[in-house]
Amino acid sequence: MTAASLVSVIMPAYNAEMYVERAIESILNQMYRDFEFIIIDSSTDATSEIIAGYQQIDDRIRFRYQENLGLVDALNIGCRLSRGKYIARMDADDVSLPERLQKQIARAMERHPEVGIIGKWTEYIDRRGTPLGKLCMPTARSDRLDSNFKNCIVHSSVMMRRDFCEC
Repeated sequence: MTAASLVSVIMPAYNAEMYVERAIESILNQMYRDFEFIIIDSSTDATSEIIAGYQQIDDRIRFRYQENLGLVDALNIGCRLSRGKYIARMDADDVSLPERLQKQIARAMERHPEVGIIGKWTEYIDRRGTPLGKLCMPTARSDRLDSNFKNCIVHSSVMMRRDFCEC
């Protein structure tokens, strides 16, 4: 990550060998290129070897193997290691569209300094990448959330200001 980098992408991984390549490639192939990619892995399958292979060919990857302490601890470790102004969340079994980081930075975070955290709409896909449906969240303050709706942010679509959380 260069001095001008704004984004730290944090991805925990646990026994994700079936999906992790596609997840890593979707981040490495972002239109916005200047980021660090922090991967915290606790796997017992081949996930670590796959990540290590990518780390050898792309110096934006910062890989750390960690005893499995759970998702929250992995995210906290990634947060403490992060150096970006913004933290983008990623899951090892998800795929980000190529314009994700660019749009989140330019359209939301840089334009609206009063906003601490954002998320995006999500399309569910199966193992082959076939679309299964979309989750479209409210996009304006005037939109109302259903009272049964508990979490309106999909984790792997999150971008937040680093100073918004305690890292």
